[in-house]
Amino acid sequence: DRCSDMSPAERHASFRNNSRGMSKPLDYDSSEEEEDEEGDDEGSDMAESEAEEMRAETELALREGLTRNSAATFHEVIDHARGLGIDPEKIKKAEQMLEQHRAQQRRDLFEADMKEFLETSEADNLDACKEKLDQGRGYGCSEKLLQPLRSRISELELCIDLAADEVAKAKRFLELCTRRFVRSCVTGRDTIWVDLKANKRTKAVLHLDVVLKNFTVKSAKGDKLATAKVVDLEVKRALDVESISSTEAFGKLPEKEKQFGVVLVGEEVTWLIGENNRTSQDEFLLGLAVLNRRGVLGSFEAREDKMLHSKPKATPKMSKMAGRRSGSMLADDVIQEEVPPA
Repeated sequence: DRCSDMSPAERHASFRNNSRGMSKPLDYDSSEEEEDEEGDDEGSDMAESEAEEMRAETELALREGLTRNSAATFHEVIDHARGLGIDPEKIKKAEQMLEQHRAQQRRDLFEADMKEFLETSEADNLDACKEKLDQGRGYGCSEKLLQPLRSRISELELCIDLAADEVAKAKRFLELCTRRFVRSCVTGRDTIWVDLKANKRTKAVLHLDVVLKNFTVKSAKGDKLATAKVVDLEVKRALDVESISSTEAFGKLPEKEKQFGVVLVGEEVTWLIGENNRTSQDEFLLGLAVLNRRGVLGSFEAREDKMLHSKPKATPKMSKMAGRRSGSMLADDVIQEEVPPA
């Protein structure tokens, strides 16, 4: 029958509607009242039985939760349960279940809205993105879900113009890196030379002549390994050069040298240098970019941490600074000037 196909929530709703008081018909015969009183006891027993059945159905509906009921129907079940005097703890658990369901619905709607938001021009507004992020946090969204929004905010923050003091710091950082690099190379910079043909890694010394125009790489024993003109070389992070990072020689390097290694690329030469920390890599990338007048961006265009774009180091505007001749950025007497320690 139809009742057997109804959920507990639907049955208790039907029972509640049918059990509401009804007025007596106009042609009600008072002479029948006596006969009605004889059936009071039997009717009372039936009412108690129906009430118990209703309580059982309602408790079952509470246990079922939202598996078969909509949120609106389940809310009615909870309200009716209160009227039937069902255990408050059971009602409390049902309310928590309903709230969790609604919270998940809000998160699902937010996720769909966020994906649509990121495809619009509104996502180019930093304040709008931050407001959307706060909204997602308020809904209890996971960090994984919010990551695309955080990434967008990070990108927008990188485009903020530097303040005057930050520009000064960026210029100073670039200058110091260049001076340290030049000084170490003129006196002999200890490094790791990777022979891409022989797939060998060996300790070496990088030399720069006093006119800052020619590089020479020598083995620890003093044997010449390679030479090149500074102006012919472009420096990049080794990880960003697929033709190098996919080689067997690169694969054999220690993890630090893979992460911080640099590649010097010229028309006729390709050098792989195994630097082993961020500071020495920064010196190499910035120092050589300034020396060969190629500018800083060419060395950092694929850098994951976007050092030149972040505060307080530098922004894309610094590429113009790096392209200038010695003077404001690199004095002609760079070798003789005292350089603060790293």
